[in-house]
Amino acid sequence: YQSVLSASLNLNERLENKGFNSFLAAAEKTGLSASFQSDNLTAFVPNDEAFVALFATITNFGSLDDFGEPEQLSALKSLLEYHLYAGALMASQLTDGQTITTINGGEIEVDLSGDEPRLKPSLSGAIPSKIVSTNIGSTNAVIHEINRILVPTDLASALGVETSDG
Repeated sequence: YQSVLSASLNLNERLENKGFNSFLAAAEKTGLSASFQSDNLTAFVPNDEAFVALFATITNFGSLDDFGEPEQLSALKSLLEYHLYAGALMASQLTDGQTITTINGGEIEVDLSGDEPRLKPSLSGAIPSKIVSTNIGSTNAVIHEINRILVPTDLASALGVETSDG
């Protein structure tokens, strides 16, 4: 059943099918979902609970609805692009200490040293995100579900992330 869906649903349709509503809504809000129909991507997709946790901890936005100004939408788009890799990257290709360069130009680090695989964002002191499920296929993408939103250093201020730098 899953292989049939992966052969027939593009990334947008697969995100909807798997219930990644917040990520898909954010992609639609920023215009990024248009590229989800054809671009070959690996998507490290935060589940809906990760979005709830993000909005509970940042100070500049309380929900996706709060992103309205062009610079705010640009920051949201960059945040989503930080979760995307150009090309297919299966879970078996992840190695401990590997650095993945995302399509926004930022880097995330793979941590396979513990019991559960994790991704570390560039933001110093950020809690790594656990990879919850892997290799969810679509016609043009591979999805790996994660339990936290990865925040790169360069977006911390725009989002209102509390850091030791103030």
